[in-house]
Amino acid sequence: MTTTPRPFSPRRGLALLLVLASLVVSVTCAAVVVRVAATARAQRDVDRHTAWADDLARGVEPMIATWLNRDADAAVVPMEFDEPRVTVVDDEWEAGGVRHALRITAYDQCGMVRWSDARSGSALRQALPDAVRSLMDRAPVGGSITRGLDLLHRDDRSTGAIVFPQPPHLPPMAFSVAPDRAAAAGVASPGMAEMPWHSAVGANVATHAPDPPVVNVNTAPLPLLERAFRESRRGGLEMVIAARKAGVPATLSTPVRPPARVGSQRTSGLPDREGLVLATTSKAWSFRVDAEVGSTRRSWWLVFTRTDTTPWSLVQRLEVIE
Repeated sequence: MTTTPRPFSPRRGLALLLVLASLVVSVTCAAVVVRVAATARAQRDVDRHTAWADDLARGVEPMIATWLNRDADAAVVPMEFDEPRVTVVDDEWEAGGVRHALRITAYDQCGMVRWSDARSGSALRQALPDAVRSLMDRAPVGGSITRGLDLLHRDDRSTGAIVFPQPPHLPPMAFSVAPDRAAAAGVASPGMAEMPWHSAVGANVATHAPDPPVVNVNTAPLPLLERAFRESRRGGLEMVIAARKAGVPATLSTPVRPPARVGSQRTSGLPDREGLVLATTSKAWSFRVDAEVGSTRRSWWLVFTRTDTTPWSLVQRLEVIE
């Protein structure tokens, strides 16, 4: 029995093409729908994690207040540190299957160079890293300006200076430089080199330091410590260094501040070495707060100050944008 093949029908071929096209469109649409749904779900997670991180970061003030009232006056920064940094909180935990982390790092503003001195011919300015001095030279000035790190709009890639300090738990920031600049910085590379940001204004320049200037001998880095003792014409630097190496607060013999010249007047932004105060505690601390939920991190910069007659109070809060 011979089967006669049916002749090819153009209509049948067109129908098959339409079916295939419909399948392709359906699969593509389904993939797009899935992708959009996944993106929307991921965005909802990010939004939720961001809100949780913000709530976590905003709730740290009681922790900071407790540390300021209980531990700040006994703070001792190791001599090998190049910034007046103390870890206050470093915690990680899991909640609802999501990783959470809260880290609070304190920076003693009385272990830094005052903003006005960093912009003047003060001898203390020479204790600053070159990159920080360069960035401060471009900082805005004006009697009505409220000093804060937000006045420095961006990091400086030409010198390697950043505005907000990077705590130890974060990977160091880096930027690309040409071979000649890399060689000048001691980084050997045949091509573009990754150089770390090595100097932060927020760890070196005090925006809310008291007047006259106060240098906390228990937190100030060695370059500032040496210049402060020299400018105040005081002895005892070796004993301070020995105490800090032993991890105990140093003490100072009186007088803490030499008497001012008769008839002398302070000029805004100019150094007055007779007014320099060496102290063992601080009147101003900054705090970098990093709150992480999942892959989302939110960071804030808080400044607390006190006087001889008023307790610690929050005077500035800035969002850290990097």
